[in-house]
Amino acid sequence: ALSRLLNAALEQVYRHISDNDFGTARDLISRLRQIDPGLPSLSEAQRTVERAEETELKRQERWASFSEEKRRSILEQLARAEDLLAKGIYTSAEERSEGENAQVAFARVLELDPENASALRAPQRIARVYLSQAEQAMAENRFAEAGQALASAASVAPDYPGLAQQRGKLVNAQDAYQRRSEFQAKVDAILARADA
Repeated sequence: ALSRLLNAALEQVYRHISDNDFGTARDLISRLRQIDPGLPSLSEAQRTVERAEETELKRQERWASFSEEKRRSILEQLARAEDLLAKGIYTSAEERSEGENAQVAFARVLELDPENASALRAPQRIARVYLSQAEQAMAENRFAEAGQALASAASVAPDYPGLAQQRGKLVNAQDAYQRRSEFQAKVDAILARADA
């Protein structure tokens, strides 16, 4: 029971870190040390807070060094990219995308701010959407569509975790569908001969 409580508290620590609420994360780590000073994951959590604080400080310093115009431009491009994501216009692979798409908009952000965390994470976000589309298409035996979604994911984030696995699942799903179709054709032929 205590172990579950400590793990739940550690999850809270990491949520606070991801929300840039470093003070609360540090306070929670301090309280956890009072409960179990030897908990090995506390040292890692502490290092994670320190790295996150350092990263955030650098981001703030970088942001402050930008002109007002550059900051406005970055924010506009980020908003545009998020809008395109929400509309499902991820890359040039979408037929309805006649030019601008989320991938292009995020690339513009990176031209202005090469260390922008949102823009750097964009390929993985887009790949995740494509993998989800591929899974849905496979579940509905729409294998060409699944293959296209996987190809789109690979074009955006070639090293995305799970991409190779999804490709393997597609091949297996196609093979299984083919075998089922062949089996059904044999059954249909036998039944047709029996009816004749």
